[in-house]
Order: sequence, then structure tokens, then C-alpha cells
Amino acid sequence: MSPREAIDDVRRALKPRTETVKHAEDAILESRTLGMRLLVTSVWRELGLDVALREIGKRHRIRAFDFERLVFGLVLNRIVDPMSKRAANEWLHHDAFFPEAAGWDVHHFYRALDILHEHFDEIENRLGEALLAVSSEEDRQVFMVDTTSLFFEALQNDAEIAALAEAWDDVSVRAPIRPRPRVVNDPVLRMQGHNKDGHPGDPQVVLASVCLRNGLVIRHRVYPGNTNDRTIAQDLVSVVQPLAQAPARVWVSDGGMTSQKLFDALAAGGWHWLVADSPRKSAVAKAHVLPLVGRYTKHPTKAQYSFRRVLLEGELSPMGRPEAMVVVRNALERERQLTRQARHLEEVREALAKKSRVKAGHGKAVCAVVDHPSLKRYVTESEKRPGHYVLDTGAIRREEQLAGTRMLRTTLTDMPGWELFEGYQLLQAVERNHRELKGPLALRPAYHRSAERIRAHVMLAVIAGNCVRRLESHAGCLIADLRKHFDRLQAHRIRNGTRERWETNLVSKEDREVLKRLGIATLAERWTQWREPVTSLRAAPIQALALPEAQ
Repeated sequence: MSPREAIDDVRRALKPRTETVKHAEDAILESRTLGMRLLVTSVWRELGLDVALREIGKRHRIRAFDFERLVFGLVLNRIVDPMSKRAANEWLHHDAFFPEAAGWDVHHFYRALDILHEHFDEIENRLGEALLAVSSEEDRQVFMVDTTSLFFEALQNDAEIAALAEAWDDVSVRAPIRPRPRVVNDPVLRMQGHNKDGHPGDPQVVLASVCLRNGLVIRHRVYPGNTNDRTIAQDLVSVVQPLAQAPARVWVSDGGMTSQKLFDALAAGGWHWLVADSPRKSAVAKAHVLPLVGRYTKHPTKAQYSFRRVLLEGELSPMGRPEAMVVVRNALERERQLTRQARHLEEVREALAKKSRVKAGHGKAVCAVVDHPSLKRYVTESEKRPGHYVLDTGAIRREEQLAGTRMLRTTLTDMPGWELFEGYQLLQAVERNHRELKGPLALRPAYHRSAERIRAHVMLAVIAGNCVRRLESHAGCLIADLRKHFDRLQAHRIRNGTRERWETNLVSKEDREVLKRLGIATLAERWTQWREPVTSLRAAPIQALALPEAQ
């Protein structure tokens, strides 16, 4: 589309409300995106973020910029077109309809990040209470926990940077070739660890999220990149405990986060749990679950799934309280795994059949099998011929039995197996949040260096993600569809004679219905000074923040 055609399209859209051109200098001076601002403003007020952030700004006596408006602008940019803080400043000045951004500079954005981190606990408490208030009683009973990684485009981790800074400070040795680091995190945060993004060599942090059943993130924490999930899970129990007010609350997590210390903490706090357990590693499963013979019960709606539920009571239960072990079998996955297992066994038999040139020992083909992560489970060292390997028939039978199966462990002993399975599948909401944070919201790669700004950067993305969930809940459609429609709603600055004004293009009937669902019944068609439209969405009924006075 040529520039002339684009201008003609805008003129046609404005034709019902544009006066006849009377002067040669009449023109459409600029157009800016407005639609998504209207939507985000509605849920921003519903969650009470405007009140909380405005109060923080007052206590800091900030005069150079409006703290609440600047944070709102960063969240809006994260939802619409995520950029760096410097680029977001330019976007708010030139692309978005955001008259409040006049006079802002990039250092104001970094100052806002510092204030966000300073009031991290107050803001998270305010947001968490608001999210609980807008959630149903059933949603408030389930707390889903998962982790993901966030990598950095950096050559050194924080421990190496700290060592370099220490070398610079040591006057007894010659100064290093590299310049002294400007930012040294103590304690360290950006470290190598198990990376879930395909960047194993890059420094990273671990992001842990606690979500309700509806996908809203009520708590999140950022940990050093080399922290394991079990340590994180034990810490999150104390973090979530004050919010878990329901009489029956359930902890849902995968098997990588479980440990005896976690179960002890959950039991002491009066929690139920629904977690994954390994049928291959669990001593209880090997002793009391897998040896039992019985029929599998079919899922009422998903034919490929079947379940076998085993109740453990008294001495059989590891925790001394009734627990249920649920073996879940996926027929389609079982067929795939049995086919793969047959192929693996064929490779193992071929390797074992090859004669070794070494009289005492085995050949290279057998060495390759013993070192292979998948094939080594099918062989064992021969008792009659030291140094030789034979097929492990017990392991083969065990793998055939476990093909396509997984196991769940829970204290919800009264629920049938298929309902427990559906409850565990709710973890997909947390995984979807992490995918959206690292995809459309562009949480990573991150380029911040200080721990405080890294955590503030993550908080901005989490706030944006919660706003997205509330928008989808009110509008009844995905955020991608909302962006597609409301990116077309523009504000146009028009010069008519000696006067200038702003006008919006025509809003379709479908888009007006979405605005009504978000509480925006009327939208100004033209204006010279912007005023936010009135919304009928009520703010979450929670207590006000008790914020400390800024020093």
C-alpha cells in the first residue's frame, strides 16, 4: 500500500465526522494507536494498580514524571509491542497515543524500575489480593507452581564478575586486562544452570510462578540461575501460606519440585497436594503400586487415557496420612513407546551378538550400548562372565509395564482418578503463562545487569501477563485477536484552519461490544484535551496498602 493510499483510507474512515476542507493547509497531521490503551486501562483500574502506584509516587515526591503513568506506559508497551526501556520511551512519544509522556527521558524509566523494586512486596501484595478478589472460590483453592529460566546475553556470570572486581581491588597484584565491572551483584544472581531455552552456556535466572486455577499469577520470585526446583518449592510454601485462606487448599506441582521437606512443610501448613511422582524411582510405587494387578478405568471423555488408583493408608503411606497413587496410562503414547522400545532392543541384541576381539571383556559395540542414555537400561553385567553384558529381562518387563504411564501422588483420596488427572493438567496454565512471558511479552533475553532491575523487569512482565488474563476473561477471546482488532483503533490529530483536534476512526459494532464488556459504554469521538473514558468495572474490594514513607 502506497502512502497516498494509506492517507485515502484514513480519510474514508474519518469522512462521517470530518468537515469539508476549506483551507489549503487542512491536513491529518499524525495518527497514533489508541485501542489497546483503552482495554488495558479498564483492567488496570479493576486491579487497583492505579491507586497503589499513585500512592507510591506521592510518597516519593516525584515531580519529574508521573510514576503511575510511566509504569502503565511500560506495561502497555509490553502488551502491545514489547521493546527496551529506551525504545519504549520513543514508542510512547511517537507511536502510541500517550500525551502524559511529554518530557519523559530514558533515565526516568530506570528510576521507575528502582522504585518498583523498592516497593516490590507492597505492590505484589496489592496485586495478589486484587487477583484473589476477582477470582472465584474454586479458583482460590488451587495453587499451581512451576519454574522456567530466563537467559541473558552476557559473557560472564555474576560469580566471575565478582572475582574480576575483587582482583581489581587487590592492590598487591597487577590490575587485570579487563576494565573493572560497574555492576557487581552480591549475592550472585545471573548464573549458569539447567536452561529450558536452549542456551546452556549463558547466565540465567530462574523464575518461579504461583498461579491460581484461572491462570492469574499471585506470587512470583526470581532465584539465582543455579538454584534447583526443590529448594525453590520449599521457599514458596512460606511465600504462599499467607494467601491460602481457603479451608481446603491444594498444592499442584510437577515431580521435579517434590521432596520430603516439601511434604513436611505442606502437611504442617494444612495443605493437600497433587504432584507427579516417578514410577521408576519411587520406592513406594515399586513396593505397593506397580506389583498390584487390576483393571484400568477409562476416562469418561478422553478414550486414550485410563487410570488405576491405589489407596495407601497407615504404615503403607510415606507421610503417615492417607494418600492415593494414581497410575495414568496413555494408550497412544504407550504404543509409541513400545515401538521405540522394540527398535532399541533390536539394536542392543545386534551389539551383544558381535564378537569381541578382546578375549576378556566386551567390544566397542557393547561399550556404545552401555554408555547410551536410553539403551543402557536394557543390559546388565553377566554374573558368570565378568566384563560381559547380557539382556536384563527384569528391566525389559518393567519398561514394557511402564510404557505410556505416569504416576500422580495426592492426599485427595476421595476423588476419582480421572478428576485428579484433570486437576494436574491445570499446570498447563502456568506453562502457558511462561510461554507468553518469553514469547509475545518478550521477557527474554534480558539485558539488565543489576539484580534490582532484573527483578523489576520481571515484575513488569508479570503485571502485563495478569492484565492479559483479565482482558481475555472479560472479552471472551485471546489477546492476539484483541490486538488484531484494536490496533486499528487510532487517534488522529487533524488541523482544520487554525484549529487542531484529535479524532478517532469509526469503531465497529463488534469492537463496541468488547468495550462494553470491559465497562466502557461511551468513547469520545473528538477532543482537544484527553480524558480517560469512564469504566463501569469496579476495583477489587481489598484493603489499602500501608506503604512506608520514602526516605
